[in-house]
Parts: sequence; C-alpha cells; structure tokens
Amino acid sequence: MDRYQLTKKIAILGIAANILLLILKLIVGFISRSQAMIADGFNSAGDVFASAMTYAGNKIASQPEDDNHPYGHGKAEYIFSMIISFSLLLVAYKIFRSSLDAILHRETFIFSWWLTGVALLTIILKSGLFIYTRNAGRREDNLLILANSEDHRNDVFVTSSTLLGIIFGSQGI
Repeated sequence: MDRYQLTKKIAILGIAANILLLILKLIVGFISRSQAMIADGFNSAGDVFASAMTYAGNKIASQPEDDNHPYGHGKAEYIFSMIISFSLLLVAYKIFRSSLDAILHRETFIFSWWLTGVALLTIILKSGLFIYTRNAGRREDNLLILANSEDHRNDVFVTSSTLLGIIFGSQGI
C-alpha cells in the first residue's frame, strides 16, 4: 500500500471510530448526567475533526507538482499537522473549562456501568489506534499520521481521567 492510500485508510478508520465513540459517549453521558463523559464525547468530536484534517491534508499533499507548485504539494502535510495541533489545544481548553464548571457547581451524576463500559471501550480502541498509527507514521515518516497517533494517545489519557472521575464520583469522592 502506498503512502497516500495508507494515510487515507488511517484517516477513514479514525473518522469512523471517533463518530462511534462520539455517539456512545454523548448518549451515555446525557442519560447519566456525567459531565466527564459529555466532555469526553465532545473530545471525540474534535477527534473526528483531526481525522478529517488528516484526510484532507493527505489528499492535498499527495497531489503532483504543477506550474504553481514546482516541488509538489508536500508542505500541506505540515500545515494540516499544525491545524490538528491547534484543534487539540482548543479541545483541551474546552474540557478543562467544562470540568472546572462541574466541580465548582458540584454537579452530580447517576452512576451507570454503561459509563464504565464506554470508557473502557474507548481506552482499548484508542490504544489500538495509537499503536497502529504510530507504527505506520514512523514507518512512512509521515507527519500527518504521527500527529493523528498523538491525538489517539491523548484520548487514552483523557478517557482514563474520565474513568477515574466516574469511579471517584460513584464513591462520593
């Protein structure tokens, strides 16, 4: 599989997985009134955006040279990687704000094993995506894939924090 096809496959896989997680997290989060799961769901929306940027950046970067771009369009890979980085910062800020609001307003939630299950599913799925995309990104020396892998890795940390919040919240801590 060539570099373009591999990046396209990884982007589509990321979009599909993140849409599934977005739907699951928001449904379970709103039913149980878990601010942590809702915030994690919005993080998944940011992940859909990051995977879409990987797809778009790959499409542009793989175009051959033309009169206006005698060296090709490869630099688009750097630009789209930067867009992904900025989107990750924005999502992190939004999650921090919503978490802080939930703490300050002492919001409660209804414990559900669904919360735990969705969090564990996310951690397993995102860990697998991280390993797969990191290995592919290193093998192909592809900055877009590596940026996408970092996003998957960060999601493991975010959802692990969500899981801890669920566990501590269920204990009244």
